[in-house]
Amino acid sequence: MSEHNDRIVSNDIVMEEFQRAYLFQRKFLRTYANAPKKKYGITFDEYLIIHDIKTTATNLSSIDLANRHQVSKPAMTRLLNGLQEKGLIEFVVSKHDQRRKNWALTPKGQEIETNITSHELENVDKWIGQVGLSRIQGFFSFLDEFQSAITDTHGFFPVEGGTISNENKVNRLN
Repeated sequence: MSEHNDRIVSNDIVMEEFQRAYLFQRKFLRTYANAPKKKYGITFDEYLIIHDIKTTATNLSSIDLANRHQVSKPAMTRLLNGLQEKGLIEFVVSKHDQRRKNWALTPKGQEIETNITSHELENVDKWIGQVGLSRIQGFFSFLDEFQSAITDTHGFFPVEGGTISNENKVNRLN
C-alpha cells in the first residue's frame, strides 16, 4: 500500500501541525539565531552576510550577495548600508575592474564575525552532544527533501526578490 493510503491522521491534523510548527518553531529558531548576535548589535541575517564575505574565496558585490542570500537587490542594499553604518564592512574597488565595487570586512567586522562564529561552533558541539550528529543531519536532510517536495504546490515558490512570470500569474488565477 502507498503511504497516502496508510494515513493514521487526517489532512486537517497535518495542516494544523504545519501551522503550529510555523508559528512556534519559526519564532524559536529566529529568537535562538538572533540572541547571540544582539550583544554585537546585529541580526542573524547580518551575521550571515559578514560570514559570507569573510569565508568566500572570491570578492562579493552587492548583486552577488543578493543572489547568494536570495533577497532582492534593494533589501540587500538596506542590509549592507546598515552593516556599513555600523563600521563592519567597507567598499573595495576591484583591482581588475575599477567599475566593480566589492565588499570587505573592516577590522571590527572581522572581530565580530570571528567571535560569533566561535560561539556558533560551540552551539553546534552542544547540539551534537544533546541530540546526536546523525539526527541533526537527518533533520536537515528532511528539510531539504520537504522543501523540494512542496516547492511547486502553488505553481511557483515566491522568494523575496524573485520574479513571477506572466505564466505563473495566469496559472495561479485558473
